[in-house]
Amino acid sequence: MELDWLARRVLRGWREGRGDHRQEIAEEIALAHRMTLAQLHEHCRDPDLVRVRNAIYYEIRLRLGASLPEIGRTMRRDHTTVLHGIRKHAQVTGRILPLGISERGAAQ
Repeated sequence: MELDWLARRVLRGWREGRGDHRQEIAEEIALAHRMTLAQLHEHCRDPDLVRVRNAIYYEIRLRLGASLPEIGRTMRRDHTTVLHGIRKHAQVTGRILPLGISERGAAQ
């Protein structure tokens, strides 16, 4: 039920052109995994937290095409951490890499 409320809030914000969509996507995914953004912002390498962070990086890049530094600022991480997380998420889930991200080397 909480997820439905958040989804409606996100869609309303997009339609009205308000809000920080990166933050809303991060909140949506955190809530779906029963975590808080505060937990995800901590400097903790717990595998479950890392997996959710990587999913957030991937979805923000895929949905919004946000730059790696923008995603990093949203999640309080360095852009290289974001790049590694996007690649790792795609590898683990078997999804394609978002536009502008190559398997090796720098992001395009």
